[in-house]
Amino acid sequence: MQKGFGYEIKAKGCNSVNTLTIMEVDMSDALPGALDIGTNSILLLVCRPGKNGELMEFHEDLRMPRLGEKTGSERRLHPTAVERALIATEELLRNLPRGENIRLAAAATSAVRDAENRSLFLNGFRHRFGGVPWLLTGEEEALTVFQGVASDMCRRGSFLVNVDVGGGSTEMGVGDEEGGCRWSRSFDVGCVRFGERFDLYDVSEPKAREEARCEVRRLLEPGLEEIRQITGNKPVRMVAGAGTATSYAAWRQGLTTYQRQLVHGWQDSEAAVSEAAEELAAVPLAMRQEIPCINPGRAAVLPAGLLILSEVLRGLQAEDFTVTTRGLRYGLALRLSKGEIPTVLEIGSDT
Repeated sequence: MQKGFGYEIKAKGCNSVNTLTIMEVDMSDALPGALDIGTNSILLLVCRPGKNGELMEFHEDLRMPRLGEKTGSERRLHPTAVERALIATEELLRNLPRGENIRLAAAATSAVRDAENRSLFLNGFRHRFGGVPWLLTGEEEALTVFQGVASDMCRRGSFLVNVDVGGGSTEMGVGDEEGGCRWSRSFDVGCVRFGERFDLYDVSEPKAREEARCEVRRLLEPGLEEIRQITGNKPVRMVAGAGTATSYAAWRQGLTTYQRQLVHGWQDSEAAVSEAAEELAAVPLAMRQEIPCINPGRAAVLPAGLLILSEVLRGLQAEDFTVTTRGLRYGLALRLSKGEIPTVLEIGSDT
């Protein structure tokens, strides 16, 4: 086990990796958690067991190293972006709460799975931390996102439809009143890739935004039609997660610091999202980065993210929606706690 960050770290099941020295630590009481390695962000979640098998958020942290920078066009990870992501992961581990044993699932998503040179990141992660993240397929990601969202968003008598706008892809799912997933799918539509492709990072031209909207509609329409066929005329609860929706909720509420309890469960309309996408597209990036509660790393991609979200809501004729702070990382932690997926890193406190 590697001594570092005030913790001892090892990859699950590994006896030696490079220069790591392995020491035995009792992990029977370890808290479950997850490392979500996305195209724009890397998010860390640690949970405590709650009632009836539920998990309660105990510690959350994030960095925005933009691992997927330019992968949309080139489909290759850049060494500088990989190094940023590895440094960001190290910072997240360094800032873990002291005095706890923790076991983490770790998953890499769109940026890594779509890159021809994905081994650059996977090998770098293994060399530095000893484990290899689970390389999620789009379908696995969509299903796990839905499980995280459905953990506290299902209501009897209605369908749950979730949308998760990520940096490289957008995941959607449909479930019933019991929380079971009936349909899930991942689309090659993301705020980083569309921001780069249509030049939406800074002040953008109306023509560019309309071209982006047309392309979003083209790529999403087959999936939206499948959702419409499943839900029919029955009541639907529309839920939006990931950084686009949560940043938007914090901004719309005028929060000066991000507060999960005020973001989770907040509701708004499709019309407001569409209006906000146009409003922020006219704000210079430097000014967006000064807005409280919008992380500087989120500011560039938020207009594109809101554009995508508004097209999903419009395509499903969803007049309003609910924001969730639960998604992939919560779904990973939940599946880890149930023994459905393996531990990648075991972290034992040495304090």
